[in-house]
Amino acid sequence: MSVIQIRLVTKLDKPYSSNLAPMFVPSNSSQPDLSDLMSQLLELENVQFDFIIKGQFLIDSLQEHVKKFNLSAETIIDVEYVLALAVPQFKQELKVDDWVSKIVSLPNHQLAASSYDGSVSIFELDAQKQLQIKKTVRISNQAVTSLIKLSNLIIAGGYDGRVMLLDEQFNLKLEFTQNHIPVKALSSFYRQNEAFVTVLNEQNEIVLLNVSSNIDKQAENVKVGGKFERGVKIAEQEVIQKLEYEAHVIQQYTQQELLVSSKQAVNIIDLETLKSRGLAAPSPATCFLTKGETFAAGFMDRSMRIYDPRLTNPVVRTFLGHKSHVVSLKQRDNDYQMASCEIGGKILVWDIRSSLPYHQIDVYDSTMDKRSDQARVLDMEWNQDGYFIGGSARKIFWFE
Repeated sequence: MSVIQIRLVTKLDKPYSSNLAPMFVPSNSSQPDLSDLMSQLLELENVQFDFIIKGQFLIDSLQEHVKKFNLSAETIIDVEYVLALAVPQFKQELKVDDWVSKIVSLPNHQLAASSYDGSVSIFELDAQKQLQIKKTVRISNQAVTSLIKLSNLIIAGGYDGRVMLLDEQFNLKLEFTQNHIPVKALSSFYRQNEAFVTVLNEQNEIVLLNVSSNIDKQAENVKVGGKFERGVKIAEQEVIQKLEYEAHVIQQYTQQELLVSSKQAVNIIDLETLKSRGLAAPSPATCFLTKGETFAAGFMDRSMRIYDPRLTNPVVRTFLGHKSHVVSLKQRDNDYQMASCEIGGKILVWDIRSSLPYHQIDVYDSTMDKRSDQARVLDMEWNQDGYFIGGSARKIFWFE
């Protein structure tokens, strides 16, 4: 039997870390074999491991991996072991009244989702771990297409141009008319203990809303038949920049900087000086995910990139695998795991140390193509309860 000498290393803390000497293992060892070996060496039960060699997950046998990536079997091969992420399992689909545009996590195993019928809904997992609608409120006569979370507030915007700040019971706390220009995207941030919302509208204006200075001007909230009255108090707002290019999405990067997508660049705009610096992009960015000094972007050309603007070459890694453009990027509590969602219904789960996807979920609904609606996924949320996906199918799909 042929063997390969490996050195098992990890960045995990105890009880998963260990100072192991190089060892010989059969060359036909695969991920399950090495996972069993690690469990024996660490004296652990019911723990599964995955393995990364030269930036790629071990999918085949060691021998095939060495051959595929042109590694030398004559030297000691470093094999990093990581905790395996369980394969997503379908749990439930829940029907809703219209297209789901955005989904955000709330405390206590709850979600909020916006819809093209102008409503926002709270979903919760009940005692039997079934997803159900807890409350729905119609906040607009037009589509609500943007939804974000800011502390204990839910912020919604859409085609009617209003930006509404709701508490977690969907009571309206504040409203910005924003001159009734349709909202493209929303983002939020804190600076010096003040809360702000940035708005990108259809006229390519970036509007800055100071939530903290206006929240005491609480709107007179009168609900009639589950709908909000339009005659509420309006808060102050400031157009800070009119962009000279068509922007698609925005995301707060630092307390002072904003990420803005354009045709072939990701622009970082300083909100104080309004100076901008651009990072090359293959196509317009459609979503961002920020993490400290780095950020990830999904693009119309179906790719994703991780950027570190501090570097001379800011593109740290490129990910390929989607068949249609990326609409959402999410990260849970693990620094290395990321999930991406494409409009065609494929969700890919990544460990960012590897350029190959970890798991795949497919929620493409072919019945939609037989109707006037196109089959498309518009957003995904990923939290401790699993993956929640929504779009034109008029359903929330839940994978655990």
